[in-house]
Amino acid sequence: MKRLAMILTSAALVGAFSLTSCDKTDDAENLLTEFSQDDDEVASYFEDVYEETEEVTNPETGTKSMEVELTGSGTRNVETTFSGDTIIRTVTYNNFVNGNAQRQRTKNGRVIMKTIRNQYPGEYKRIVTMNNFTINGNKIEGEKIIVRSAQNQYQFTVTLTNGKITFTDGTQYTREFTRTRTWASGYATPYFIWDDEFEVKGVSTGVNRNGKTYIHQITTPLYIKNACRWIVSGTIDLAVDGKLAAIDYGDGTCDAMATVTMNGETVEINLRAGM
Repeated sequence: MKRLAMILTSAALVGAFSLTSCDKTDDAENLLTEFSQDDDEVASYFEDVYEETEEVTNPETGTKSMEVELTGSGTRNVETTFSGDTIIRTVTYNNFVNGNAQRQRTKNGRVIMKTIRNQYPGEYKRIVTMNNFTINGNKIEGEKIIVRSAQNQYQFTVTLTNGKITFTDGTQYTREFTRTRTWASGYATPYFIWDDEFEVKGVSTGVNRNGKTYIHQITTPLYIKNACRWIVSGTIDLAVDGKLAAIDYGDGTCDAMATVTMNGETVEINLRAGM
């Protein structure tokens, strides 16, 4: 009887250990899935800033395009000043929802854009900073620098420093990156950005809203269409607190789905970037 009792006790312990191990694995996978969704959402907020910058300031001339019809609700006021060869454009948002954009988000506050023209046609450096600027109530901070060289008119180097999003629940997500952004389609209509498509390469780092350090490495160029709310293709490796997930955005279809591979297993997730 004692031997049987010992066997049953041992079996129960093994079962409990196995169950605990599975729970830990499931918890890790659930966390990585959540981190992946958060990472994509954060990327979309900074993409919103980029789109607003490009719509307000024509990349060819550095001046506001009068060919873009302003739609939506709220107000977006633009004040232009000059300092030497620098065009300073201060954009003030008041409950503005851009009717041209795929993500119908509400913007408030100010974005300041300084475009420094160089002696070569098409070459410029643009510095974008945010002043008490919010999207859907989430505060967006940081300095974004966009550089276009005369050697390659369709390629831009984009850096973000001191990037931070403070969400409405008080949590924060920091981000810094250096990326190469290649204009793949839409350059025949420079005054209208919403048919533009890009390939993006690079690395992002920061601390997520759970206080975990992450590295976001693009392994296959991300393909972004301004006419779509979500990244349509490309892959990234997302390392969070020593754990690794590979995210695949699909085959080019504009949808909210992506797959996340962790520990040899692949799960499908629904992205939140369209909100």
